[in-house]
Amino acid sequence: MGALWSFIHGEIMDGGIRTQLREHWGLCPRHAWGHAFVDIELWEQGTATRAGHLPFDAEVLHEELLGDAVGAFTRPLSRRRLLRALARKGRCRVCVGLSGSHVDRIGYAGQSSGTLTRIVDQLGFTRELICASRGTWRLGMCPSCAWPGSTDAYALGSRPLLCRHHTSELLAADGLYTSTQERIASQLKAVLTRLRRHIETGSWADPNAQADPAAAWVEALGWTAGWDPVLAIAADCG
Repeated sequence: MGALWSFIHGEIMDGGIRTQLREHWGLCPRHAWGHAFVDIELWEQGTATRAGHLPFDAEVLHEELLGDAVGAFTRPLSRRRLLRALARKGRCRVCVGLSGSHVDRIGYAGQSSGTLTRIVDQLGFTRELICASRGTWRLGMCPSCAWPGSTDAYALGSRPLLCRHHTSELLAADGLYTSTQERIASQLKAVLTRLRRHIETGSWADPNAQADPAAAWVEALGWTAGWDPVLAIAADCG
């Protein structure tokens, strides 16, 4: 917990670390979602009824990552070069920070790391955001994450947006037509446009923004880090 809170309030703004994050496509799946959850549950600066509790820090990072993804699928890259572009390079920054360290003992705002961990573990604000925007993000979720082992989505022509990992698997196995790469770029660009709108209006000026742009952060993290955590939370939406 301390490592993620330190990451949000310092390391993530360092230029060298930012470069590492872009080369690694953010953090590992566990810490990518954990980063967003900590941001949502503990960050209490905002306006109107939300009073913060939005993944602003994670959104800004994924704005950069989705921009890189759109560029990768837009450029005329060979299959090998595109695979290299989509591959993670280096290690997860938070995993590295935790190696042999006692950073998780650090507390913030007068509270111990254990207390902060218990607050985050409840996922109250996170569940609220995920459930409220479920009608939008589930239309853009990766079918291979949602239904492991299913191979029917492309055969049926439903044209889903596979996450980065499953896109790479498809690319390695069968390659991608130019038209498919253009479609993926267009889909990612649409998510990026909505994400930017939420960063500009939802996180600060209009914290009660409608679910359409608010769902973009879920789709952005789902594309870079996979959908397992959000699908587990959504199972309790009712």
